[in-house]
Amino acid sequence: MAKTTLVGYATPDIGEGRKFLELLSEAKIKVQSALWQWSESSDEWQFLIVTPLVEELGLKEAYRRLDDILSTAEDRPAVDLLNVYLKTPEARFSKSLRRELRKVRDRRVSKRPVGDQFLDEAFIYFVK
Repeated sequence: MAKTTLVGYATPDIGEGRKFLELLSEAKIKVQSALWQWSESSDEWQFLIVTPLVEELGLKEAYRRLDDILSTAEDRPAVDLLNVYLKTPEARFSKSLRRELRKVRDRRVSKRPVGDQFLDEAFIYFVK
């Protein structure tokens, strides 16, 4: 998933993440927020997606649905589901994200508290 090094971090492939989000949109999957966040503990970039699909289908079935979408895509984005983290819009972090970063689009953020968590390094596609 990483492309280049920037300030000690490998950076996520922003374009591949955008292609993945476009596939979800085409499949009529509602996404309320999407961002890459650096996980210090696992030393990797995580693609966080906030979607009501988790509440509608349950977490396991939501991942299965995303896997189906990826596996049938003609131009499959280089996004590994092992790096995708789904959250419900009702999760505390999701609510904090909406409250504190609503309407942020296509922006890198660093050293940013969000609720009771901390975005050490992140690229935010959007927060609705």
